[in-house]
Amino acid sequence: LDGIYRVSVHPFGQGLIAMSRNCVLHAYDDYLEPKLKIDLKNILRLLTPGSTFNVPKYQLKNHIRCISLSQKANRYVFTIGDIAWCVDMDGNGIWGRKFPASDGWIQNWEYDKIYATCFATDSDAVYLASYSGRVVLIDENGKGVRGYNIGSVPHGIFDTGDYLYLLSDTRLYVFRDDTLHTVIDTSSGGGKVDDIIVVQTGFGLLKKKCLRWFQSDGQYLGSVVSKDPIRRVYWTGAEMVLETRQRRAIIQRPPKWWE
Repeated sequence: LDGIYRVSVHPFGQGLIAMSRNCVLHAYDDYLEPKLKIDLKNILRLLTPGSTFNVPKYQLKNHIRCISLSQKANRYVFTIGDIAWCVDMDGNGIWGRKFPASDGWIQNWEYDKIYATCFATDSDAVYLASYSGRVVLIDENGKGVRGYNIGSVPHGIFDTGDYLYLLSDTRLYVFRDDTLHTVIDTSSGGGKVDDIIVVQTGFGLLKKKCLRWFQSDGQYLGSVVSKDPIRRVYWTGAEMVLETRQRRAIIQRPPKWWE
């Protein structure tokens, strides 16, 4: 992989997907064995014959904002501007859609570019989110199913099958059964959320020196605070590990919310 430019993982998926600075897409399984290597420039030529985006090759990477891999690692999505394409692992286009304007599926290139994507859990449906804060769910065949609007730029989309989490700069919106269940103020304690860690029974909001944990429905459970910046948080199957640059904290009997 010649320099990672974008990378994405599904919270309950198998492996990861990454794009190099040359717009070559790579996918790996859970053991980091290669599953895919394909040049998106070639895919674009197949998906849009006779069409160009008037983007020089050396600038294309800047316009490919999002890449996402499905939970079963059998298809992926990438975006340019307000357009998303879904492609199978053999390079065959499944569908391509422009992000909908408020009154239908028409192009809105200047003001509503796609900013975040994520595949759903237990299906091949895809969430597309725009700069305006609007989020749409596209089914496995490319048909729009439903929409949400959080009114601000979404930095992350996470679907557990039971809950949908939409993360903005200052809020985490928790949806259940297509309705807003609760809103969490992520600015509490100062600083922005650097990452969200999602497991089947809950989620954690990771800041520079703090990890706050919640039940799946958004109920606050507790926090882990560090004197130094937290670099990594992961579960080994037997213990929870938090790492700073010089220290590692191991919780050998993790609370039930981590299980």
